[in-house]
Amino acid sequence: MNSVADVPVEIPLRRDAASKGSRALTIAAMATGNILEFYDFAVYAYLAAIIGRNFFPAGNDTVSLLSTFAVFGVGFVIRPLGGFVVGRFGDRRGRKPALLLTIIVMALGTGLIGVIPTYAQIGIAAPIMLALARLLQGFSAGAEWGSAATFIVEYAPRGRRGFYGGIHIVSIYFGLAVGSGVAAALSTGLSTEAMTDWGWRVPFLVGAVIGPLGMLARTKVNESPVFVEAQAEPHSVVESTPAILRTMLHVFCFAAMQAVLTYVFLGYFPTFTQKFAGLSASQALWSTALAIATIVPVGLLSGAISDRVGRKPPLIISCVGFIVLAYPLFYIVVNGASFTTVMAVQAVAGMFTGLFLGTQPSTLVEMFSTKSRMMGLSTAFNASTSLFGGFAPFIATQFGRSHRRAYFDRVLCGGIGRHLTGGSLVVEGDRPRRSPAVEPQVA
Repeated sequence: MNSVADVPVEIPLRRDAASKGSRALTIAAMATGNILEFYDFAVYAYLAAIIGRNFFPAGNDTVSLLSTFAVFGVGFVIRPLGGFVVGRFGDRRGRKPALLLTIIVMALGTGLIGVIPTYAQIGIAAPIMLALARLLQGFSAGAEWGSAATFIVEYAPRGRRGFYGGIHIVSIYFGLAVGSGVAAALSTGLSTEAMTDWGWRVPFLVGAVIGPLGMLARTKVNESPVFVEAQAEPHSVVESTPAILRTMLHVFCFAAMQAVLTYVFLGYFPTFTQKFAGLSASQALWSTALAIATIVPVGLLSGAISDRVGRKPPLIISCVGFIVLAYPLFYIVVNGASFTTVMAVQAVAGMFTGLFLGTQPSTLVEMFSTKSRMMGLSTAFNASTSLFGGFAPFIATQFGRSHRRAYFDRVLCGGIGRHLTGGSLVVEGDRPRRSPAVEPQVA
């Protein structure tokens, strides 16, 4: 199983089971969960310094920041478990009930962070409650990416799976953009004292409100037509355990790339530019918001292009771009770049990120057969995300603390290049797959 084209793909609808109206509702329902998941991530990452001062007052800003990112990583430890449990549930009982469960738990975790008393108010119970809230978020997020990607690609019309997968990515980065924009607006509009005292809670409370809206939208969506048909055909394809594990290894490589880009380059970058490039908090947040906004149109275009030329070309072009430009971009930032220059650097990185990630969802969903798709995709994706992404900000902060900044960008760029290359090389087919046995059609 060395290429996507060699993997048995079971998306076998023979009829137009999903109307245009139902597809539009499906997109909206899946987007709400994705937006909430990555809105949560953006808000926590971008307000990490303030959260650290409120929950880990160690008298040292770096130690507080390390503690905050350590709790951030705790939420990632449980993500593979959430992916496995909810993914297996979704493969057996249906995509829809699994997606309802994830958004409920996600909203609870987000709202809890917004109301937890600080360390000064309740002592050690504060960071413990913060960790518990992150565990709730992590469990639900572990199922959300794979479940939503599976659902939206299974609903895609004939020859449009890449484009619909791009919509999945767009919703994710829209959530990041909203989260960073809200954090930046609050940082700009409130004084430092007000932001530290109560302003940091506002984004989490707003996120808790998004959850019920997403749950309402998802209750109105029909079950995946691909899942319904697979359940009605007991003799449909079921991959062997070794085959599933090999496919999961490929997914692991792809997810490593996304983890490095999202959780270091975008998630940690606001903190990095403040500590090592001299940007203010609001400048760092606005710069990252622009970079994330750049990913949205490029990701959508990348998915659409992959439906015409195949999955491999956009992936390889993105890899080459990062391998060539990663070191120069970081070097520019840490050597006295202006605010405008930092924004330009992040916009360029955002373009190459969108090129890769827009093609990724359809590629990964196509690797699995229907009856193992949600579990295999969610488990492998989140195992990689936990390893490469969850503690990446913690490691990056510790590395920046212990070494001169000139070495910091070398490590990050080398890691990005390795993960991008490893993820792309498992895709060996250059052209769209036309054989019904390889690319069955989805109505």
